[in-house]
Amino acid sequence: MNKKRLYAIGAVIIVLLLVVGGILYIRAQGTKDEPAGTVTATAAPTVAVGYTAGDPTGTSEISPTDIAEAADNSAADSQATAVPTSVSEPSEAPTAAPSPTDLLTATIAPTEAPAGVTEPTEAPEPTKAPTAAPEPTKAPTVTPVPTKAPSATPVPTKAPKETAGLACPSVNGALQVIGSQLCDAAGNAVQLRGISTHGLAWFPAYVNQALFSEMREDWNVNIVRLAMYTDEYGGYCSGGDKSKLKKLIKDGVSYATKADMYVIVDWHVLNDRDPNKYVSDAKTFFDEMSKEFASNNNVIYEICNEPNGGTSWADIKKYAAEVIPVIRANDKDAVIIVGTPNWSQYVDQAAADPVKGETNIMYALHFYAATHKDDLRNKLKSAVNKGLPVFVTEYGICDASGSGSIDTASANKWVELMDSLGVSYVCWNLSNKNETSALIKSSCNKTSGLTADDMSGEGTWLLELLARNSGSAGKTGGGKSDGTGDNGGTDKPDEGKSDTGNTGDNGKGDTGNTGSDDTAKTDTGILPTSGKTGDIAWEFSISNSWNSEGKTYYLYELKVTNTGNSTVDSWKIKVDTSAECEISSIWCAKADISGKTITFTNESFNGSLNAKESAIGIGIIIGTPG
Repeated sequence: MNKKRLYAIGAVIIVLLLVVGGILYIRAQGTKDEPAGTVTATAAPTVAVGYTAGDPTGTSEISPTDIAEAADNSAADSQATAVPTSVSEPSEAPTAAPSPTDLLTATIAPTEAPAGVTEPTEAPEPTKAPTAAPEPTKAPTVTPVPTKAPSATPVPTKAPKETAGLACPSVNGALQVIGSQLCDAAGNAVQLRGISTHGLAWFPAYVNQALFSEMREDWNVNIVRLAMYTDEYGGYCSGGDKSKLKKLIKDGVSYATKADMYVIVDWHVLNDRDPNKYVSDAKTFFDEMSKEFASNNNVIYEICNEPNGGTSWADIKKYAAEVIPVIRANDKDAVIIVGTPNWSQYVDQAAADPVKGETNIMYALHFYAATHKDDLRNKLKSAVNKGLPVFVTEYGICDASGSGSIDTASANKWVELMDSLGVSYVCWNLSNKNETSALIKSSCNKTSGLTADDMSGEGTWLLELLARNSGSAGKTGGGKSDGTGDNGGTDKPDEGKSDTGNTGDNGKGDTGNTGSDDTAKTDTGILPTSGKTGDIAWEFSISNSWNSEGKTYYLYELKVTNTGNSTVDSWKIKVDTSAECEISSIWCAKADISGKTITFTNESFNGSLNAKESAIGIGIIIGTPG
């Protein structure tokens, strides 16, 4: 065998040894004990270019005989076993085992990816890194957090006017009491200014969405009071239609909510005097209402309007101790207003002995500017300074009868004081009743869409006040409206509108008032106490008396009883007075004066009396000179 052939055989053997060594190396998974003579991957490219995996091509064919002869003659030429100078051992084991493809094809990539390995056609691009998390344009200065989460945020029927300082549920949330101050959900002091309805049983038409939205958007009102009488004709506890009255309350709350206003549910105690008289009815009513409005953030509960007739503060506290827990069982955070003695005037007694163990409690004070002056203003100031949270849930700018002349000087002093103390206040009353305190002229039959020409003297004064105060809670200063309107002077029979809800509210004269011209009276008045005409017996009792503008006023309550054994369809009584007089106001009856004789007759709704039945809730305010 010639030398060239021997060299070829030797070269083939070396290549085979390299291939076998590479395979063994791969199987060893990086084992450091390599077989002798193994050639590293760095040498593979010089001899293996052109190979595909598992099939070396392009080499000379070598038979087994050639391999054997090469082995037999290996000693004949020392070059046959010499490792080419271009092949060398690695100085150390590679850090990662090369793949068979690397060994066999070197820089040539496989035409297909090995089975089981999925290679992307190209590296996927990231979807896109967000530039930056969006930040709010500006954090709100205060985000009100209601003490209870409402089921739904009230949505006004229209966007309310932008009036700085005008609190509303959609912005200020549920109210709370902090110290002597009414505050919003975030703890900021708020002041509410608004209007009370008259008795819902007598003037239900004013409870409508259009008017409530109008009051909010055009008049700057942010609270409305729903006055539901308890013991008068049509009263909740005296034969009134309970279902209808409750529906008016629920509708009123809904209308106020849509108009973005707060709303007072008022249990209007008056003729019943002591709220304990109907405490069971009150508990049932407030249980239903507080369940109904538990998720609202705008409802306030006034649990007894004007306790009177000798009802003590202890009596009122006893009543409150029964009613408040009923509300709290359903609504643990709502603001609750408690009336005070003497037609909600003796706030000093409440300040000396407030309700204990309860939060978010306020106390009512009521005034009529022409009757209640410095003495009652001083009581308010003193009570608030002692830490009592007071809410004026009813006031008028005429005298305590709800009629008579307007006293704007006294009214403006009241407003200045209330604003300086941050006390909220609600004006009586939303009706066209023929009396001074009605906000709408008696000649106007509209129930919405009211203009300036439709407003009474008190209504004109109130709208001017609300316009001045819409953007601040500060002092207002004096107003200029003289507010006589068409409802001033002596009240006349109300042509079908007579009701026990007359704003006189049985007098409200502050018997302890010692203001400039408000001297308390304690005499027996000018009417006889009792008498009888046929089967009709009658009784007069004085609830209050006071002096104002050189006249003495008496508030009488009249009870008429059928003492016979059969029903009567009407009644009439005549009484003689001890002095010349005039009737300032009358409700639930009609009267005619001739000299010193007054003839009283029934209204259409209380003339029919069964045997032994009585007509009650009749009120008369009589004025005499001197």
